[in-house]
Amino acid sequence: MSFSDCVVYEFPCNEKIRTCMRLEKSLQRMHYFIEQDNETAHMSAFGILFELIELTARPDLRKDLIQELQRNRSILLGPNPPAHLDAEQRQAYVTRLDTAIHDLTTPNASIKSPQSLRDNDWLSTVRARSKIPGGNCCFDLPSLHYWLGKPFAERHAHFTRLLSSMGPIEKAVDVILDLLRGTISSRSCTAQSGNVNLSVPPGVTWSLIRITLPTSSIHIPEVSVNKFMLWIHFLDATASMKTPPSRSTVHFDLGLCGL
Repeated sequence: MSFSDCVVYEFPCNEKIRTCMRLEKSLQRMHYFIEQDNETAHMSAFGILFELIELTARPDLRKDLIQELQRNRSILLGPNPPAHLDAEQRQAYVTRLDTAIHDLTTPNASIKSPQSLRDNDWLSTVRARSKIPGGNCCFDLPSLHYWLGKPFAERHAHFTRLLSSMGPIEKAVDVILDLLRGTISSRSCTAQSGNVNLSVPPGVTWSLIRITLPTSSIHIPEVSVNKFMLWIHFLDATASMKTPPSRSTVHFDLGLCGL
């Protein structure tokens, strides 16, 4: 089944991939907003920066990323590498993995860690005020109002310096998710009465579930998975965005990713 106009839902199956996808989404939004030359976009960028500060505050994040990078590297260099990659493609991924591991284990001395963002007094002030409804007005944060009045090039350069501390993490997340999404195995599926259950084959571990529906569909998927079963339930969207369980027959594309 192929949809010319579609919406894709991705569901991580473990905490490491869930964290990677949250970081990926926040970083993508951050990069978008800092490229916009207007006050509203740069105010939004601060909100996303504070999300990233929270996401990278976990003390075991770096360790988890390194473990996932090393696991992927071992698979690519092992006796049963992913069949969809030829030798040249595998080597290109190994190079990216090695670079990401190196940057996380021996960070560049010229690039501060995300901890530097948490220790930044000005960012801490803006962050604290931003938690108050309407708390980022010019009379609450005159220093932010001053900053927003600077030329776009200066504001952009400032954001770029702040984001440089996320570089090693972003590089790791990119290669982990690129490699994982490349393993996708797709099939056409039908959910009777809005539900479908699939057994997980022995020895198989799925890390990411992808569901594709036409944009005209009113159905919203929910996914649960463990080592034995995959459950997919569909809800029906209404005009008021209430989402009762679907009782319809739903046709969709199912993608399974695992490494």
